[in-house]
Amino acid sequence: MKYAHEFHAGNFADTHKHVALLALLQDLQHKPGGIQYLDTHASSGSYGLNATRLAAAQPGDAGGGLVAVRGAKAAALPDELQLYVKLQQGHRYQGSAALVCQQLRPQDRALLFEVVPETYRKLRQLAAEFPGARAECGDGLQALRAWLPARQRRALILIDPPYEDITNERAAIEQGLRSILERQPTAVTALWYPIKRAADTERWLHSRLRPLLTRPTLRLELCPYRTDSRAGLNGSGLLIINPTFHLQQRAHLWQGTLAHLLAAEPAVAAAGSRIQWLVDESTSAHAATRNK
Repeated sequence: MKYAHEFHAGNFADTHKHVALLALLQDLQHKPGGIQYLDTHASSGSYGLNATRLAAAQPGDAGGGLVAVRGAKAAALPDELQLYVKLQQGHRYQGSAALVCQQLRPQDRALLFEVVPETYRKLRQLAAEFPGARAECGDGLQALRAWLPARQRRALILIDPPYEDITNERAAIEQGLRSILERQPTAVTALWYPIKRAADTERWLHSRLRPLLTRPTLRLELCPYRTDSRAGLNGSGLLIINPTFHLQQRAHLWQGTLAHLLAAEPAVAAAGSRIQWLVDESTSAHAATRNK
């Protein structure tokens, strides 16, 4: 599956990912200490939205997720979705880098990676607008070992590859997770993954990732389409390592709301939201002891 930020900005996967990211950031900012945010695949940070395409957008189309949330009654939306809509005004879609940079406090820092030089130049322009932000041209997953542990004692890491070369990217993700768990095991890490063939996703999560994970890991999945449908992208998944205290409880509200707003057909809505532990507290404690 090929995913390009510029052409899919604001679809249901972006909405799912960015609402979760903002929720994590807000939870971490309840404490006064600074946060180091690292974005391994930041792209350019924000993207133009075509008004004509938005007018007829479906959940999987560019802007489709954003359109559905904007169209809902604000008072009926959970706080996390209201914040998302508030930050997504205007004619550009704010990606992960732009959203986080807008929310930085003076004590917070953002480190944004992009490997494509032309795209990096756009990202550098975005970062220059925020005193606490810095853009780097390079492979963010490979750079994790050099930048961790963060100077700030707390870190929030987003791993969001394009999955254009899925075999090699999955191998790089696995190595990146090893680096995080070795260098700063308490970092809050969000890994986004596409759901196209459910069986393939299950094999990767359970056979390749779960054995690596020595920390509590929550699995959030939003599927507007049936998992066996022919849609290019049936669902959006997030693994959250070291989830913040309120995330699981709050996610039932905002992800459940998204499942109903974005379902391609009514029968999918009830089953469209999945929240479960891939690694729970007791299992992670046992794994950490075993792997010392």
